[in-house]
Amino acid sequence: MALLELFTDTHCPSRRRALSVGRRLRAAIPYLQFKERDLIQNSPIAESYHVFISPSFVFNGELVFIGVPDYEKFKNCLLKRMESQDEENQERLPQTKEKNHVG
Repeated sequence: MALLELFTDTHCPSRRRALSVGRRLRAAIPYLQFKERDLIQNSPIAESYHVFISPSFVFNGELVFIGVPDYEKFKNCLLKRMESQDEENQERLPQTKEKNHVG
């Protein structure tokens, strides 16, 4: 499961558009979890991701976009990142040899 977090401020004029992009992505990518976070109320978390501007998108703990991204381009970017992370995870799994069972 991948996590996309949107850090926003209630007074941010781009909040609604960014939230719409995040919700559309969640609907389009079934294994994507989406969470909106208030930048002020979650400032320690935001600071740990180096987020200081609203809106900002964090994907799996990494700041990936500041502002409102183009939906299609951002979706493709996230899918590529997810694919890359899946490949890395597969490489980390221990290789097992199949045993021939006689039975």
